[in-house]
Amino acid sequence: MATVLTRLCRAGAFFLAAAMGAAPALANDGAASILAGGIVLEKSDEVRIAREDLFLSAGRIDVAYEFENITEKDVALTAAFPFPDIFADDIGSQWPDEPEAVRFIGFTTTFNGKPVEAREIVEIISLEGENITQLFRDEGFPLAPYADLWQPSTWFGDEEKTAPVKARLAELGLLGNFESRKWKTRISYVWEAVFPAGETVKVTHSYKPVSGAFHLAFQNPPAADGGVEAFDHWFRKQYCVSDELFQTLAARPVEERFTFYARETGYVLKTGANWAGPIGAFHLTVDTGAPDAFFSTCWPHELEETAPGRLEFSATDFTPRHDLLFMTYAPSDMQEGTTE
Repeated sequence: MATVLTRLCRAGAFFLAAAMGAAPALANDGAASILAGGIVLEKSDEVRIAREDLFLSAGRIDVAYEFENITEKDVALTAAFPFPDIFADDIGSQWPDEPEAVRFIGFTTTFNGKPVEAREIVEIISLEGENITQLFRDEGFPLAPYADLWQPSTWFGDEEKTAPVKARLAELGLLGNFESRKWKTRISYVWEAVFPAGETVKVTHSYKPVSGAFHLAFQNPPAADGGVEAFDHWFRKQYCVSDELFQTLAARPVEERFTFYARETGYVLKTGANWAGPIGAFHLTVDTGAPDAFFSTCWPHELEETAPGRLEFSATDFTPRHDLLFMTYAPSDMQEGTTE
């Protein structure tokens, strides 16, 4: 059975922005306006989320919405689906079989059953939270995560090509130890949508998330509480790991720590609060990837284990106030959402 921490932390992802001249609307999804500095989510009092069904795993995320236009007029919005910021170095572990692919994430969406072609918007964010997309443009650094320059084979294998770039990144404070890249990539998908007056429309999204992978590099003996410099401290704080779960993981064989990974998966949920009123009916399913997986999160709502490796939560008139971030760890390679 999955080992579950009772405290969780929320997530969501679709937002809307009003078209030119209209007030933008966001969803967990949300409403958004697109400015020079990036995508800005705004509120909408014209469209509500009547229902949201969300399925999360390290290998797949699926979400289905029912949006209701509560006015007597059609509402035209710019819809946007934002992803959690991704550390630049995490992208390397998720490199696709076809790195020349234009799109970073295999994101698909439908509107009332019809496929929608969304624009992919890529922004670069410093570790301090500053939008440095324009700096990258000025320096000639590619924004696309799968650009040839950022491919592991190029970044670590073509010194002639990368040396001047690394030197400039170091000058800008964007290169860390072992040539690590000190920024995050922010990706959003945007499209135009019209919500007919007084009607309900169905919207779906599906994609493979970028799930960060890391070893459990605990100190031996474990660091005392308050050791802010220690991995132990970061790990416990990041995922609200209980004393019992921490001790269980710390006691696992040392050799296992270098052959298995903990996986981190995130979902932007709180933008769902920007629609008109709360979400009428909200249902969350988390697939831990393996029946014996360990699981922890800071989400403040209790998840019920409805089957081995499956956790669920339901609520009516639900207002999301936090994004969702969770950690799974299993002594196997079955962390891609296998309990579906």
